[in-house]
Parts: sequence; C-alpha cells; structure tokens
Amino acid sequence: MQDRKHLDALIARAFYSGGVPFNFARNPYLREAFNFAATRSMPGYQMPGYNKFREGMLAQERSHIGRLLDSTKSTWQEKGVTICADGWTDPQRRPLINFVAICGDAGVFLRADNCEGQVKTKEYIAEKLKSIIEEVGRQNVVQIITDNATNCKANKKEVYQQEGKELNEESDLYSVLHEILVARWTKGNNPLHCLAHSLNPRYYRKEWLDGGAGRLPQHKDREVSKMRMTCFKKFFRIPEELAQAKE
Repeated sequence: MQDRKHLDALIARAFYSGGVPFNFARNPYLREAFNFAATRSMPGYQMPGYNKFREGMLAQERSHIGRLLDSTKSTWQEKGVTICADGWTDPQRRPLINFVAICGDAGVFLRADNCEGQVKTKEYIAEKLKSIIEEVGRQNVVQIITDNATNCKANKKEVYQQEGKELNEESDLYSVLHEILVARWTKGNNPLHCLAHSLNPRYYRKEWLDGGAGRLPQHKDREVSKMRMTCFKKFFRIPEELAQAKE
C-alpha cells in the first residue's frame, strides 16, 4: 500500500513540476503504458530520455501514424480529395496555414506552414497549394477550399482554367466555392468584442458573480485577475491595444 501511495505521489509531482494539464491523466496511451509496465517483469527499466523522445522515437511514431493513414489514402484515387487551406494564429501569434486533405468523412492533416514575414499574395498562396496538390496527387484533387476572400478572383481564374472555361461563362463549381469562401471570411472577421459580448450571459450572470460554496467570485479572485492580466500582456504587446483590452 505504501509503495502505491509513493508511486502516486511521484506521478503527481511530475505533473505539478512540469506544468502538465490534469486532463493528460485521461490520456489512453499514458494509462496503457502504466498498465503494460505493471503487468510485465522488467527489472532496471528506464523510461526514454530527452534525446530519444525527440529523435528516434519521434521518427518511429511518425512512421506508425503514416502506416495507419495508408488505408485512408488508398481511397483518394477512387473518391477524390478536397484540399482545405485554413489560416490561423498560434499562441505565439505566428501566422500559420493548415492544409488538410478531406475524402468522404475522413480528414488527413498534411502540414502547417509558418508564414511569418510573408505577404499572403495570390502568388504565394498558389505556390503553397501547388506543393500540396503535388503531394496529394494532381489526379486525386477535385476541389480546393481556402478562407482568404481577397484571393477569390485568383481562385476563380484557377478553377476556370481547370474547367477549360472563359471567365465570362458560368461555373457551378466556382459558385459553390465562392459562397463557402465568403461565408468563412465573414465569420472570421467578426470582431473579438462581439465574441466577448456573447460570453457575458454565461460568465457575468448574478449566480456566477455571487460565487458559491468554497469559491470566490471570479472578478474578486486575485489569482484569476493576475493570470488574466498576464494573458493580456502576452496577447496585446502594444500598449494602446493593452489599454483597450483592459477596458
């Protein structure tokens, strides 16, 4: 019993000291690893170190995932593939473009390109898409969907060229793509304060602000306020923007 408690304490300490989210305790692979170790006799076993995790084992796991995806990729030629390009910003505020191949109800993440310092012109986006198309196989691609409305005209030209049509003709494919692009662009340009406003009923209703048994109201909790300001300072590095966020 004491050994079990000691092991629990060591695992918990690893979580706390490493800043590991508590949700990671639900990770099925972590639990599988401990179950495997508990049912095997492996005296002197040492878990992999830093270099082994980031080099040999990383390549090994990538190959494993690649083999798992082979069954999905084998259907691309028969069913066709939609390439989805979605721009976003990571926690370090770096501009990225995700590329995903969609076939039926299965999606395969291809890669995320860091576009920091680049201007997302139609030529730049076109080069990225050409590379992805070659990776997937030109014969497998049936359509491309992006979230950049400013490149709609450039996309239109590319689509029409593929269909062998003039720009003044009608194209059902382009009409569908155009509607999707405009809808996604409009949704992506909603001001952040609108999003915050929509959250007010959840986090600023009377029951929430009154607190509860053993819980301080969020707007009176110093720790929460301190961490909130820390987040603001990371996201809003320009003093004027930080001042607006505080308001």
